[in-house]
Amino acid sequence: MIVTAWKGGHYKKGQGTYGLRVSISDRDKLFKKSWKSVQLKLWKWPKTAEVRICPSFWNKCSELKSKEIKSWLCSKKLDNWPKGKPPKFSLEPVSEACFIVKLL
Repeated sequence: MIVTAWKGGHYKKGQGTYGLRVSISDRDKLFKKSWKSVQLKLWKWPKTAEVRICPSFWNKCSELKSKEIKSWLCSKKLDNWPKGKPPKFSLEPVSEACFIVKLL
């Protein structure tokens, strides 16, 4: 599936909350409401990120948000993009509640 970078809060570089936006249809197909978190193996990142699934994920805010995703995006210089043109990634399931994230 294709996901995009997401940021909320302050829009200055490196500030605010960052995450990955999952489409509602992909969320409904590939995520389970019983999951409290997911593991993300981030592209060229040394450790796996555990990302808590917020209750809002199951409403209209289908973003996976974490400080680890923010650190990763900042380290790869992917934290600042033109309005409406966020970086795109593939998000592929590898096991139960575990996904690999790769830059497209």
